[in-house]
Amino acid sequence: MGQKGRIRVAFSNPVAAVTDVMLTSGSTATATVPDHITVPAGAVSAEAPYMGVAPGSVVLRATAAGETQVTTTTVVDMLRVTATSGPTFEVGAHGLLSQNVNIRVPEALTLSLASSQASTATVDSTVTIPAFSSTGVAQITAVSPGISQITASYSGQQATQTVTVIDKSRISQAYGPNLIEVGGHDTVQIYLTAQLAQATDIAVTSSDPSVISIAPSYTLSAGSDFAYLDLQAVAPGSTNLQLSLNGSVENMPIAVVSKAQLESVRLSGIPSAGYSAQLTVSMDVAVATAHDVTLTSSDPDVVTVPSKITVLPGTSSASTPVTPARTGDAVITATHDGISRQTVIHAGASGYTLGLYGSSRQVVGTLGQLSIQGDSTSTTVNLVSSDPSVVSVPSSIVVSYSEVAPLTALHTGTATITASTANASATFPITVVASPAIQQFGPSFNLPINGAVSGYLYLDTQPPVGTTITFSTSNAAIAPAPASISVGDSQTYIPITIRGGNTGTAILTATVAGATASAVVYVGGVSNGVFTDLFASAGTLEIGAATVVNASFSLPPPNGDTGTITFGTPGILTTPSTTVAISSNYYSAYFPVIGAVAGSSDVTLTMSGVSQTTTITVVSSPTYTLQLPGTVKINATGSGRIFSNAVVAADRRFALSSSNPDVAAVTATAATISPGPSSQQASFGVRGVALGTATITASINGTDYTANITVQ
Repeated sequence: MGQKGRIRVAFSNPVAAVTDVMLTSGSTATATVPDHITVPAGAVSAEAPYMGVAPGSVVLRATAAGETQVTTTTVVDMLRVTATSGPTFEVGAHGLLSQNVNIRVPEALTLSLASSQASTATVDSTVTIPAFSSTGVAQITAVSPGISQITASYSGQQATQTVTVIDKSRISQAYGPNLIEVGGHDTVQIYLTAQLAQATDIAVTSSDPSVISIAPSYTLSAGSDFAYLDLQAVAPGSTNLQLSLNGSVENMPIAVVSKAQLESVRLSGIPSAGYSAQLTVSMDVAVATAHDVTLTSSDPDVVTVPSKITVLPGTSSASTPVTPARTGDAVITATHDGISRQTVIHAGASGYTLGLYGSSRQVVGTLGQLSIQGDSTSTTVNLVSSDPSVVSVPSSIVVSYSEVAPLTALHTGTATITASTANASATFPITVVASPAIQQFGPSFNLPINGAVSGYLYLDTQPPVGTTITFSTSNAAIAPAPASISVGDSQTYIPITIRGGNTGTAILTATVAGATASAVVYVGGVSNGVFTDLFASAGTLEIGAATVVNASFSLPPPNGDTGTITFGTPGILTTPSTTVAISSNYYSAYFPVIGAVAGSSDVTLTMSGVSQTTTITVVSSPTYTLQLPGTVKINATGSGRIFSNAVVAADRRFALSSSNPDVAAVTATAATISPGPSSQQASFGVRGVALGTATITASINGTDYTANITVQ
């Protein structure tokens, strides 16, 4: 607001002569633009300054040679630094970190960067946001496991994001086809828990290599956190793909069929005389080669269809438009490889429908959105406002399925937006108000002495960007007034923190644009401070195993804090340091605990004047449980799991076997439970071979764990 931005117009090709592009602002109360931009001969673009007048969103239009282009810009009360969610890196990784501001800047802008824990992660000292962008990227280096806050600063504005560094990246999820046709190609998508520090191999094994052809390993480049693996279906049957990386394992059962089958034929849209709709045929799997599906119509006078439609390799469906010639009914039959599917077409006089959705209440100076729902055919929808001085809309918009049209609220009042095509119309009323009102605040908050709670204030409509909410209190000693809040774009619910002081009752009042609402604050009881919870990632450990204990804060200590760890029963648990530090304005702290001898002990952390306790048990050796599905079908693969009741101190490798491999076969000879609170289990596959029942055995150190599975 009060500053100059820049607007750029661009052509697809250099202009042959000097060209004037006319500019207009949808709301000069929000932003003013020059009346034109001159593009020199031979150039493809030109720029000019425009002025932000007041916070809000505005539509800017550029017109040349009868063609108009539209863009939307936002004027804010001041430039603010924002941040995206923080990424996760493997130790030694070099990655990129995004930093944002709340506008597209007219000129390049440099932000300062700092890491709260340089021993965990280091970052470039500055990041540059290019002109006409709101985002810049900096390089970050992961040094050691832990968490660091990266702070971006500019002209007194700050934003932080949390970066996590772990020892090794592991597989978090894997997706792939459940069913594929012989000869077909597909991909397996693998997602990792962190970006890799160096090129790393993912190991791939197949329980039946004759069914699926896939490389035995795949190399991911440094910086990757996902991968795509190509596979080909070779022969009918089923197999279990096992993907392994740094001790993590994912199993993926896949079945291969000899030939794809026709599954359905359906119609999208509402067919009418002279108006087309989409006819789609679907196969049960992605096809390996082109498949022709024959089409017939029971009444060609109502609607004719092509004699065939082709499903292309790598897809499972194909579509074609059909246009009824007159009203009436017809049955469309699709046939492939001896299988037929049918759908009925009821052709009426008009089939196109329009649906309008959006906010029926807006504030002067804001930019709203009207969602227009059509059908699968691209159609030009004309838009008209009953009072353009209240709400302005573009004259038309092309809609295929759905599209969003911008609405500019210009003046208080009511306007009805009418959307129409040759076959359909719909209306949407909008009320424009001078300012938002408070819909809900409270009505009450309960909190302990010197404590705090999180609450929300709800507005009845989207306010202009930069709208300020102020607070006042009837008794600051009991409930101090929260700081003023500047509302962001499209924000209608506002998170706030309510703090308590002395015991008693106070009234908090919120004010926005002259509208007020009050809430009662009751303060009493024992103070909980800001330290609210202490919990362990795992509650049971084997001697020598470790877990992580997390301390949580409802409100972070503004200047950081240091706490002390004590054990209820000395000697059962140990920790490298009995002192825990939390960084300023951070919500949690972590520390490791190791099992020393068998027994149970409380773990207590005293921080911010508050003590919280959790209990951890240490066992001499874990107990294990084998779990199998009760049944599995022939040529299908079920997942078996071995569970440990405690975090193990070292790898525990189980030998796997089947009492009758001709009935049910295990897909791997061994399964391993590795150390770590999130790794208290190992999985493996059991493939059905023939009808019957088999016993699956998992053996370790002379002890057998068994379970039965029936093949149907």
